Amino acid sequence: MGNKYFKYCSGMRLPSLEVKAGEVIYGGNINANMKGESLFLNYDYDFDAARKFIAQYYPELSSKLQEKRFSLYRIGSLPNCY
Repeated sequence: MGNKYFKYCSGMRLPSLEVKAGEVIYGGNINANMKGESLFLNYDYDFDAARKFIAQYYPELSSKLQEKRFSLYRIGSLPNCY
């Protein structure tokens, strides 16, 4: 079984958000699932779960955690996309 690679292509939507130095941001969850040879991405948002995770595993960052949902930007064009 060889490596598989995912590439954003023209027309796809790229999740993104701006994070400034020192910020601790939760933007949402990105879930990747394979169906045959195709990769499907879906998005959900659970800030309460993120807050609990940060409190448990990174308590020193807990007070800095902020909500900032990512935006989906449509890709215009990319070369070498297949």
